Amino acid sequence: MPDVEFIVNGTPLTLTSEEYIIKLDNLCFSIFYGMKRFPRGTDPYWILGTAFMRTYYTVFDKGNRRIGFAKAKP
Repeated sequence: MPDVEFIVNGTPLTLTSEEYIIKLDNLCFSIFYGMKRFPRGTDPYWILGTAFMRTYYTVFDKGNRRIGFAKAKP
C-alpha cells in the first residue's frame, strides 16, 4: 500500500502503510473511515486519530489556538 501524506499548514505529514493498516489474525483493516455527513456550512474534513498520534507527537495549544506536530520516536 502507498504512503498517505497530509499537508498541514504547508508541512507534509506522512503515514506509511505499516502505520495505517491494522493486522488482526489473517485480516488487514485500514484506519481510515469515511464520514457521510458534515456540519452545515463546513467543508469535508479529516479526523486524525490514534494511528496518526502514534506516529506524530501532537500538542494542542488552546491559548494560541494552534496544534503542533513532531515525529514520534518508535
